[in-house]
Formats: sequence, structure tokens, C-alpha cells
Amino acid sequence: MTVASALDRIAGYACFNDGSVRKFQRRTSQWDIGENFDQTDRFGPLVVSSDALPAGAKGLKLECRLNVRVMHSDNTANMVFSAAEALADVTQAIMLDPGDLLVSGTPHWDARKSDRRRSAGCSGRRITW
Repeated sequence: MTVASALDRIAGYACFNDGSVRKFQRRTSQWDIGENFDQTDRFGPLVVSSDALPAGAKGLKLECRLNVRVMHSDNTANMVFSAAEALADVTQAIMLDPGDLLVSGTPHWDARKSDRRRSAGCSGRRITW
């Protein structure tokens, strides 16, 4: 798949909260174990079809709040890799089937360097996107 043809293969977009486990992210140069624990990821609640959004979902505001405090706010135009670039890169190594999900990070934010690190696992806390 090429970058030029990738957007034709994307059915839609949704929010995904990876619920990172920082303790394990710091143990390795690979992020996988720190972002894939059982019960840590949330997807949805809606999928918006590609044709209802700007091409590549570019130019959309992303904001995450913990209770009422804004923890992260940015725009999809600032992603390191566009949706088309990410999809084209992944398919160089992994065969995707219809219905597969490709999850990407947030624009230019590294929680390891942030003063906004918080635990959302405490009772009474609410994360909203």
C-alpha cells in the first residue's frame, strides 16, 4: 500500500485511550508492554466514517480531560505521521484484514517529560476525550 492510496482503505476514525502503564514503559525501549495490559484500553464509543471528516482526519482538535482538568490538547494536523503515512508504513510489515484497527499516538506529547502525569485508576476520576 502506498501513502497515496492509504486513505481509500480507512473506513473511519474513533478515540482510543491506551491507559499506559508507565512503570513498564520505563523498563524497555519498546512501548508495547506499557500500553497493552488487560483492561487498560478503551475504544469508542463511536466510529465516525472517513467521508464525514476532513481527508485523513486532519485538522481535528484532540483534548483529554481528567475530571475537569485539561491534561492534553492538540490538533491532528500536528501528528508526527499522518494517517496515510502510518497505515502505509504498517502494511510494509504487517498484513491487515478488513476490520483491523490501527492505533496511533497523540501529537508531540511525551508523558515521561510532562508535569501532568496522573493516575486515572483512582476512584472518582473520570477521563473524557
